[in-house]
Amino acid sequence: MSSSRLDSLIVAWLLGLMATLCGCNSKNKPPEPPVPPPLPVHVSFRESKITKGLVCSIRNDSGKHLQIKSTFSSRTTGQTQEKILTLLPAETLEVGFLEGWRFTSGETVKLWHADFQEKVVQVP
Repeated sequence: MSSSRLDSLIVAWLLGLMATLCGCNSKNKPPEPPVPPPLPVHVSFRESKITKGLVCSIRNDSGKHLQIKSTFSSRTTGQTQEKILTLLPAETLEVGFLEGWRFTSGETVKLWHADFQEKVVQVP
């Protein structure tokens, strides 16, 4: 075996050894971050008693006080509204015409809290 061929094999072997020792190979991937739990709220809709459209009810199903960022959006009109909702344990809040949004079928409600998965609901 020629000296240059032997040198190439030694260099290749050393590079492979270094990659293995420093964790640079693809088998040593960092662990995936944990998936947060679902947002503990229940979302439902009912007909408004004072105007056309729907009212969104958001119930806190946890035993904790929650502040949730909510986004209401309509693809049809392009309108979006954001609100911070504060829910006590087991409390239900309603959002509708009086709060500045008259829900209609096909719109989207997004609820977000840093400790939980985002909840996205389509208005029926």
